Amino acid sequence: MKYIKITLESDLCVASGESGGNAIDNNICVNSYGIPYIPARRIRGCLRSSAEELCEMGYPLAIPENISILFGDAFGKEGILHIMDGNMEGIGSLNNYLRLIRNDEKASRVLKKASHPVYIENIFSSVQGQTRMQNGVKVDNTLRFTKILNQYDPLAVPDNNGKIPKMVFEAPISLDIIDEKETMEELLTASCKALRHIGLNRNRGLGNVRVEIIEKNTDGNVYIVPDYDSELNKLNCNADDQIEISYHIVLDSPITIPGVESDETSIPGRSVIGCMAGNYLSENSVDNTFRDLFLNGNVVWTPLTPVINGRISDPAPMMLMELKNGGKRMINRYSERDSAWKSQKPKTLDGAYSVMTKDGFDIGDPLIKMTYHHSIQQEMLYTQNAVENGLIYGGSVIIKNGNKELVKEVVKLLKECKIRFGRSKGAQYSECRLVRIDTPRIIVRETREISGREPIFVVLRSDLIIKKDGVYCADPETVRMALFDAINKTCKSGIVIDKDGSPMNPEGITDVCQYKIIGGYQTMWHLQKPHVLTIKAGSVYCFMTEGGQVPDTISIGEYTQEGFGRCKVFSLGELYEKQKINKSQ
Repeated sequence: MKYIKITLESDLCVASGESGGNAIDNNICVNSYGIPYIPARRIRGCLRSSAEELCEMGYPLAIPENISILFGDAFGKEGILHIMDGNMEGIGSLNNYLRLIRNDEKASRVLKKASHPVYIENIFSSVQGQTRMQNGVKVDNTLRFTKILNQYDPLAVPDNNGKIPKMVFEAPISLDIIDEKETMEELLTASCKALRHIGLNRNRGLGNVRVEIIEKNTDGNVYIVPDYDSELNKLNCNADDQIEISYHIVLDSPITIPGVESDETSIPGRSVIGCMAGNYLSENSVDNTFRDLFLNGNVVWTPLTPVINGRISDPAPMMLMELKNGGKRMINRYSERDSAWKSQKPKTLDGAYSVMTKDGFDIGDPLIKMTYHHSIQQEMLYTQNAVENGLIYGGSVIIKNGNKELVKEVVKLLKECKIRFGRSKGAQYSECRLVRIDTPRIIVRETREISGREPIFVVLRSDLIIKKDGVYCADPETVRMALFDAINKTCKSGIVIDKDGSPMNPEGITDVCQYKIIGGYQTMWHLQKPHVLTIKAGSVYCFMTEGGQVPDTISIGEYTQEGFGRCKVFSLGELYEKQKINKSQ
């Protein structure tokens, strides 16, 4: 794997855009453990400026067309260069050590204090003050303090001559496969050699660097089920069966998934399909396998959601609530026998995810990171929120018709795919890595018996899109009738119907649901996709039954290939058995 190696030739300030209270006006970029790093966007921006300077000097490869191919442009064209944050060598081990100390209850007080992010940051940095001068006299109220990264590595051992090694940062890079790849690599190498200064106050003694491209042999950390073909051959399936493959990825960099109303914290199935389809077409043409994988509905790609306690989560059901005036106690509104909770300001667990346990639910929230960026063209500072790196996400691929050959194609694609999602794929964001593929299994459609007059609850595990007469609908009557029809297609549920033919709510129990708008962007045509009204994942619809059978899960609505419309069905008795709600880290 290739890296951009950055060696400090002077102190450096890669400003984070944040201040340090009243003491620091400009702070450096550090991770959650206090260890400094150089953001990928800063490296990319400096390399682009270096390439443009080479263009002005007449370097033959640094023509505007090549610069646009390598770095992208302002009109939506994505460059072929992908770069991650520049970190110290061995950063993974150092992060793990600091995390162990942070989570070790037996660690001494002195050790915990010494490993605090503020103390770690101070090991690598110092503070520099400066004031503005006018006619040789300082201007009042212009004293500013800047935290700078020291040139020499405080953790390194002096060499035989007693010299302390300089700080070195390495940023992994990759280039997409194109015909002009060798030309682009040569241009990138020249841009690295020409880059001499980065960061704040680079014309005042800070930010002198030496940049070069190096190559290292790295071992992948991919976990794959041993002898996967053997495990697949053990499955005794027929043409009516569906085979499920679950997998986990780790976010090697923060991820921002744009949404119409706000940024998403799950990775939509359509984003997964786009990533996988792009990787498939980089090596193949649009053939029958491509159509089976991505076009004709034979394979379902579910959204990727956080992994909680080793299990893939779903958006938290809206029946789970936190009592603001009840000590932030969490309850299930449908199985809570004491009605006093209604006066304690209950609120749904927006943005949370859950996994079902034998006696309740484990709840978790993804960590969100806010980063400052500077737009040179618009001359403004802006922020970008992203899901923090280091988290593990998981999802499933469901192959219909018991097609084992298609299963092998999916596994091969997962193993070989360059996984990137969301905004800013070229630098600092979107980089992911496969860490696990589970043994394939046949999905068993289970049903269970419901006693007379017992309510059932349909929980949306993913967003739901209902189309009626060519129009997207989210009104309660249309959605309830669609769910009723889907349940009855599976088994005789005995859902009670009122006089106008609509499925009835249980007495005193109401649905809990929210709506949202989803959209997208057509990269090829540089156009926004039409906005679609959806019922939000986690919504709950309630039905009264006269007894009968109900399915364990159902799938309904539009775009089911993208993971929409996946539902879980509960009885009231099951909710009584699942009263415990735990907050997970």
